Amino acid sequence: MIVTAIVILVASIVCFTILFRLTIVSLSKFICGSVEEKHRAAEIIISTGKIPEMWIGEIGKRIRTLEKLENRAEDLVAEQKKTKMAAVRRLDNLKKYFRKSKFVQDEEARNILIDKLNKVKVVWEQRSWEEIAQNCSK
Repeated sequence: MIVTAIVILVASIVCFTILFRLTIVSLSKFICGSVEEKHRAAEIIISTGKIPEMWIGEIGKRIRTLEKLENRAEDLVAEQKKTKMAAVRRLDNLKKYFRKSKFVQDEEARNILIDKLNKVKVVWEQRSWEEIAQNCSK
């Protein structure tokens, strides 16, 4: 009976340890991917002034489908407006991330980056969907 209890205790500890390690590995992959995506998006936005394709996703596919269809102009304009607003919100979130991020070289670099993102936001707000999404960077 004592041996059985010890075996169950050891098995439980081993299972818990394995689950804990898997959780840590999964979380670090998720976090690294998220950080990498933010930095890649900022690089694309600053270098091209365009919305990154990864931000457009399924909505972008719907817009491309609507562009091909006749008599769907109102739906197309609505989707474009919705997607543009979502991109501007994501740009704001990206700026918030870089204001707090420890992955920026120094304060001068942080200020330059945020300033460039602010300038892109002004351009995006003034231009049409076609202008800011044309040839989206992939």
